Amino acid sequence: MEKTERIKKLKNALTAGSPMRIALSFAGIPYSEYRYWLILYVAVERCGQEREIAELEKSKSNLAKIRKSAYAFSTVEDDDGNPIEPDPEAMTLYRTSRSFRKEADEAHRIMADILEAKTKSVILHLGRLAKEDTSKAAVSASQWFLERALPTEFGKKEKEERQDVPAIEVKFVKSDSEASLKRVADMEKSILGDRNEA
Repeated sequence: MEKTERIKKLKNALTAGSPMRIALSFAGIPYSEYRYWLILYVAVERCGQEREIAELEKSKSNLAKIRKSAYAFSTVEDDDGNPIEPDPEAMTLYRTSRSFRKEADEAHRIMADILEAKTKSVILHLGRLAKEDTSKAAVSASQWFLERALPTEFGKKEKEERQDVPAIEVKFVKSDSEASLKRVADMEKSILGDRNEA
């Protein structure tokens, strides 16, 4: 099967809501190949950002600082939600090698399509939830999908269970008093007795 056909199958599976690893397997694309595209995508994105900042700095634009600040927060995440740091070697090769730049640009286009396909499934389910004439079953299915596919954004926030612990009253007793010492001994027997019964 040709590369373009495999990528098309991958995009269709992702649009249908498939997790990435299953979609890759369905399309016959090794996970390592996908990771390679992802690394190149991040490198191309970062090189583009740096180029834009350099141009703004040349023109003495105040926007350069704002762009730097904005790009510092723009990250690409893997499928587990972990940020992917730009690969310095890939960035150097992208700047210096014409053949590598061509390969990286192709990987960037492929990844852009893949990310769009992943987003389409989410938009489809959100669209279902927004329609008033959607059946309860379709709404439930869309809610289920969104909660599990994107738990950070759409998952139910679990309430922290708080157990109210009763306050413990502490009384200090004078140790040389016979009655006080007897009370302490009785309390110890009571506590130890409760523990032994449990």
